[in-house]
Order: sequence, then structure tokens, then C-alpha cells
Amino acid sequence: MDAARSGDRAAEESASAHRAHAEQVALHYVTVRLRTAFPSVGHDTVDALVRAAHDALRHAKVRTYIPILVERRVRNTLASTPTNTAPPNPTAPPQQAETDPA
Repeated sequence: MDAARSGDRAAEESASAHRAHAEQVALHYVTVRLRTAFPSVGHDTVDALVRAAHDALRHAKVRTYIPILVERRVRNTLASTPTNTAPPNPTAPPQQAETDPA
């Protein structure tokens, strides 16, 4: 009985490692697509935004759509950023507009 459990555990760990690798490969392709779509943005900036967006989803239980969600988040961030300014941190909470107390 213990051998069966050990075999099941090993198979589960192997499948988990395969899913993690597949996610990393998908994120690589996301990064390449974003670099191509936004050539005026430095590669380091795109890489940092992808890492930050991925890190923001690190606790997600369902991993299937993580690369799609990361790409959408970064693409929206880059598309809404003027080309002469640095993009905001995609994991930061939205800033509220300051109101004039006068």
C-alpha cells in the first residue's frame, strides 16, 4: 500500500513539475510577443513587468490561464503608458486622484 502511495506521489510531483515548466515556457513566449508589440519599451522593462504580473498571481490555485492573464495585464499597462514615461508597477494598487482642499 505504501508503494502505491509513493508512486502516486511521485507521479503527482512529476506532473506538477511539468506544469510549472510549461508555464515558464508560455511566459517566455508572452515576453517575446510583448517585446515585439512594444519595440520602444526596453527589454528589461518588459521583463520586469512580466515578472511582477506573474508574481502577483503566484497564489492562484488554477494555473491554466496564468500566462494569458499576465500578458493581458502587461499589455494593458504598456498600452496605457505614454512612450516617454516608465510604466507603473502592475501590482501596485491604483492611485487615487488628489483633490484640491480649497
